[in-house]
Amino acid sequence: MKKYLNLSVVIFALIICKISEAQNVGITDKSGGITPASTLQVHKNATSGAVLQVTNTNTGETSADGLIINRQAGSFGIINQENDTINIGGSANSGSHLSIEPDGTLVMKGQSTVFNDLMVFPDATSKGSSNQPTWQSFKNNGESPKSSQGVFLWMFSPTEEQEVYFTIQIPHSYKVGTSIYPHVHWTTTTGTPSGTDVVWGLEYTVMKIGGNFGNTTLITSNTVITPIGKPTKTSQHLITAFPTISGDGIEISTILVCRLYRYVADANDTFGNSVGLLGFDIHYESDTQGSHTEYTK
Repeated sequence: MKKYLNLSVVIFALIICKISEAQNVGITDKSGGITPASTLQVHKNATSGAVLQVTNTNTGETSADGLIINRQAGSFGIINQENDTINIGGSANSGSHLSIEPDGTLVMKGQSTVFNDLMVFPDATSKGSSNQPTWQSFKNNGESPKSSQGVFLWMFSPTEEQEVYFTIQIPHSYKVGTSIYPHVHWTTTTGTPSGTDVVWGLEYTVMKIGGNFGNTTLITSNTVITPIGKPTKTSQHLITAFPTISGDGIEISTILVCRLYRYVADANDTFGNSVGLLGFDIHYESDTQGSHTEYTK
């Protein structure tokens, strides 16, 4: 009895191994069939129309139900006939994927969002009649005895608080309610700063469309960002990041009215030379390419 039992086990194992060998399967309406080129190949013997339809109990099973992979002239399309969102990817991070909404809008979810720059260039700022920085030569072509005209920067004094003014509008790609991250790009023409001895200040008031602007908020920072570390030379491209601004109440087209200044009265501002403004920008999180309507996300 034991001998027959062992033989049965061997035969069963051989059958399982044979079944487990992968076989290509083809599904087609072509007369005579096809020779499938992959594990599962669906072939429609026509140049256009629905190639594959996916339905279940919830969707129904008529030609107007479910998800259709459609072939049109020159392109394939995925058509969601249920008016639902289509989610793509995200298996590595739960809740992180690209969504195609029923109207065709692309939305990045979870960790699939990206960051962009909202840039303010120095020549787009306003100085007005307050303490404006000095428009000063930064670099030329270095030829002697006659050099080029060169390029100029706004240079901020080490002894007097000087500022520039500007406004910023939050773009339509902004993920509503997320924090924004302001920072200033700057450099030097003389001396090498320590990385903590230049203090920048940002004064701002912010409000969404239809709201009322309140009193200003002042934030300061004296620390060059970690990826740069301690500055090592003159004329180095440096970045100082300000404290994060909360996204509470911020929507698309929100406006920030700003004053950017070197806070020389701060005890930490001990660098004895002028510093040049290269630019100011805000990093913001994007989850779409734009908004559904002109003024609403």
